[in-house]
Amino acid sequence: MAPGAFRTNFLSPGSLTLPQHPLEAYQSVRDIHKQYQQWDGLQPGDPEKATAAIIRMAGEEDPALYFFLGKDALQRALKKNENVLGDLKRWEEVTVSTDIE
Repeated sequence: MAPGAFRTNFLSPGSLTLPQHPLEAYQSVRDIHKQYQQWDGLQPGDPEKATAAIIRMAGEEDPALYFFLGKDALQRALKKNENVLGDLKRWEEVTVSTDIE
């Protein structure tokens, strides 16, 4: 299961713990943390709907092996698949060249 951003208290100041002595090498990570903090209370996902979807999937006879929750999770997965497919096509000759013939 790969959930997107759901409107919970996960990003609230009391829940999200950040380092007291951040290292300069991780500035890009701190920038992402700042973005997360700005999303607190604005996440697009509804936790109750996610719960219902999880329960539904758990009851399926043949549940999804890759189960995404939320439009944002779907968009990230589609982009990743697009990148993987591009690399597969680009490097196919090298990939298959490693087989014993």
